[in-house]
Amino acid sequence: RTTPLSFAAINTHHNKTPRALSFHEAESQCESVFRENGPYFHLCTPGGQMEILFEDKEDFRFAMNLVAFCAWQSEGVAVLTFEIMDNHLHVVMSGEKERLQAWFDLFKRRLQRYFVDKGVVKDLSGFVASLFPIDNLETLRNTLVYVNRNGYLADARHTPFSYPWGA
Repeated sequence: RTTPLSFAAINTHHNKTPRALSFHEAESQCESVFRENGPYFHLCTPGGQMEILFEDKEDFRFAMNLVAFCAWQSEGVAVLTFEIMDNHLHVVMSGEKERLQAWFDLFKRRLQRYFVDKGVVKDLSGFVASLFPIDNLETLRNTLVYVNRNGYLADARHTPFSYPWGA
């Protein structure tokens, strides 16, 4: 996969100091990275009909670590950003749809085990993933903003940069 770090090599000519890219050049590189690293999806779970899942800092911390653990366990899956809300989850991811569903299934199984081990009864039957395809760079950008604003919308004391339960 192409990463932003590889752009330094693209933008250097004969070992000279890299020059700043024009807007057009930068957009072209972003489009190229988008095409090479997809497909992209917005995974979310329903919030309106779910009971509170994450009731305290311990629950939120577990969920934060679980996002990372499941990504580590899931080949071909990359998490771009996420927000854990008290009763639902938003994740922007790349990978084949079947792999992303497998990521979520692992997340849900581990989450259920966590609650059982904690002695808490939670009905996760309604905690299901919806995967919405992200077909272009503009939609990816808008979805990243939407997901990262969720913490602020839930608690206006936070900004998208200070909400502690997301990327």
